[in-house]
Amino acid sequence: MAVTDHWKRVAVQGLAAACVAWNVVEAGLVAPYHLAYFNELAGGPRNGHLHLLDSNLDWGQSAKALRSFMVGDNLPVIYCAYSGNSDPWYYGVRYQYTPGSGNLDNAKQRPIRVPDDLPREILVLSAMVLHSVHFSDADATGRVATHDLYAPLRGMKPVAMPGYSFLAYDITRDPGAHAYIASLDLSFGLKDLAEYEARKSLRLDPGNAIAQAVLDKLKEDAVAPGTAPPGG
Repeated sequence: MAVTDHWKRVAVQGLAAACVAWNVVEAGLVAPYHLAYFNELAGGPRNGHLHLLDSNLDWGQSAKALRSFMVGDNLPVIYCAYSGNSDPWYYGVRYQYTPGSGNLDNAKQRPIRVPDDLPREILVLSAMVLHSVHFSDADATGRVATHDLYAPLRGMKPVAMPGYSFLAYDITRDPGAHAYIASLDLSFGLKDLAEYEARKSLRLDPGNAIAQAVLDKLKEDAVAPGTAPPGG
């Protein structure tokens, strides 16, 4: 009986030591992005955004990791939809603004565009943006409506997760993706960006209905009330 109890204690102690060692190794592997740490039972840091968001995961702390990803993958410019007030631009991230939830008025005005001839077109979202946190408004009755802007991407596998709080998606030569970005730009009043993305989509797919609808809406808005369009 005493021998059995002894081996039970040894087994429990061994299991406890293994769990501690496992936790130490996991914590070391996620460094220096400890805010994004989730153990493997929760799916690890790559799946943390499926469980918790906001201050539990994403405070815009991974801008340097995003810059390192760009350098490592030879990406001179990306699309970026960001959540936060500390512009990744100041960490060397050169990007075309895509609607996010950050207070980045300067980024909206920058004349930075992802060119057609870039070998890879990468769209990067903050985890908060992917899950549309803070994309909501209230109507006259006080009822809150949430806008799930990037739901189509949640079914796609990211090609990278810089700092575990950014998710990078490859949209190279994807007319549907560019048309969708154009529609988002238009809904946020970013008309120059909307036109740029709509025309890019149509160069890839001249029959893309969403891109054409964006251009038609821009043309309609450009005609002042009470005036006829040119040639009309």
